Amino acid sequence: MKKRNNIYTILVEGVLIVVIAFLLNALILNNFDFQYKFEISLTEIIGLLLTIILALYLAHVVEAGREQKKAIESIICNIIQSLLSECDEIQQNVYKNNLCYLQAIAFSKKVFLSSKDIRDVMQKAGVANNEADRLLRKLSQVSQLKKVLSDIVYRDNDPNKYMEVKDNMCDISPFRAGQIQTKLSSVKKDLYNIWLEISMSNN
Repeated sequence: MKKRNNIYTILVEGVLIVVIAFLLNALILNNFDFQYKFEISLTEIIGLLLTIILALYLAHVVEAGREQKKAIESIICNIIQSLLSECDEIQQNVYKNNLCYLQAIAFSKKVFLSSKDIRDVMQKAGVANNEADRLLRKLSQVSQLKKVLSDIVYRDNDPNKYMEVKDNMCDISPFRAGQIQTKLSSVKKDLYNIWLEISMSNN
């Protein structure tokens, strides 16, 4: 349906170009009046047709470029939104002391793979943005995120920084919970900045 609407738009633009070109030719070049004679040379007809074809081609190219940019941005935004959603979920679970350990250990890998996916999409689409690339490289360095989310520390060994696991559920000290929240907030900040940079690149 969207492609069909685009075709209709291009056809309407073509008709308008024909009308405008005809009127300009009549008014400017031939001193148009009510007794205007429809005597047009073959050269004028060819020139007018070439103008229409060129206009339609340019309209098609511009529209295709816009659609491609929207598609690229949509793919990247979907990846970022998925990460942001899981960040929020983990933060809520940490706050409630109800974090699933499997989710905790899987998230850092998801961040790493998603960062790589976004960079691959940008590279294949020819989207160049140095700041977004820098943030993605930073985001892909997940060692600290992995450590704070998955390192098991027993309460007896460190009463302040413990994170114990029982039946796949985490029991987290307030201090460790604060560390996790801070790290996840940093990840979310980078994700929002990447989103902004890519959106600005496509304008």
